[in-house]
Amino acid sequence: MSSFAEKHPKAAQWIREGGLFLIFSYVVTFFKWGLLTFLPGFFHGITGDIGWSWPGINVEMFGVPLTLSVIGNSLADGGLSFTLANFTSIIIGECINFPLQRNVTFRS
Repeated sequence: MSSFAEKHPKAAQWIREGGLFLIFSYVVTFFKWGLLTFLPGFFHGITGDIGWSWPGINVEMFGVPLTLSVIGNSLADGGLSFTLANFTSIIIGECINFPLQRNVTFRS
């Protein structure tokens, strides 16, 4: 790889940055999956059975009732506990991913 990097420095930089970007992104995504495995149960213990969605329009599509929402989840889809778990995993994941990408992958 050293001789390749000497001959093609820009391509070697792209390969390094692209590889690190994918590795860090996949590791953080796996971590967020782990959080989403356990956090809904944790938040359900705090919030109980509460559905929270906005605007929460109840419709029926092809004979299946569902709730249209821009943000949040109906009780059938996990409710407030699943919404809080999603928000928490997104925030924690990005607080880990952004510094890794900035300080290690792209070294700015």
